[in-house]
Amino acid sequence: MSRFSGKTLAVAQSDLTNGRMAIAPGTYRAIISDVSEVKTYQTQNEKSKGLPYIDVTYRIVESPEGLSGKGASIKQTRVPLKREWNSGKVNFTFDQFWQAVGAYDVEAGAFQLPSGDDELQDLIDPDFTVVLTIKEEPGYKDPTRLYAVVNRVDPDDGRELKALPRTDVPAPAAAPAAAAATSGLVTNSTQTKWNF
Repeated sequence: MSRFSGKTLAVAQSDLTNGRMAIAPGTYRAIISDVSEVKTYQTQNEKSKGLPYIDVTYRIVESPEGLSGKGASIKQTRVPLKREWNSGKVNFTFDQFWQAVGAYDVEAGAFQLPSGDDELQDLIDPDFTVVLTIKEEPGYKDPTRLYAVVNRVDPDDGRELKALPRTDVPAPAAAPAAAAATSGLVTNSTQTKWNF
C-alpha cells in the first residue's frame, strides 16, 4: 500500500528501474541534455595535466529494435576542448565529438568551437540528434561489474540503429588468501608453511 493519496499511476513491479536503466551495447539516437562547465584535468599525468574538458550528458530518444533505453541518460566524461594532448598527439575523442555536433567547417577545413560557457549551453538542442555507440566496460573499482559507456559519437546520418554483442563479465582474480589456503596456514611466526 502506498503512503500517498494522490494520483494513481499503474506500473508493474517488474518495470520499476530503481533509478537506473540498463543500456545494452548498441547504437542509439540521442540528444545532448546537459553540458558541464569547463573543467581542467587535475592529475599527475603530464599527458593530460591542465587540459580543459567538459562532461556531456545525452538522453536517448531512439533505441535499436528489441532494446530498451529510450529516455535513459548516459554521461560522456572528459570531452576535450583542445585537439592535442600535452605530448602533441591527437586526442581522437576531440575529432569524433566536435564533428558530430557540427563544429567542423569542411570548406574552411577548421573547427569552430564555442567561445565560452554560454555558447557551450547551445549544444543542448532538443532538435539536434547524434548517434552514440555504447559498449560495456569493466568497472575501475569492481572489474567483475560491467558498465555502459559512450564509445563513439557520430553525426546523425539517418542510419539504422543496431544492437551489439554483450561483453563477457571478466572472472574475478584469485585472492592471495586462496593460494595460501592450498598450502596450509600461514602464521606470523613461520611466514610460510610448506607441505611436502
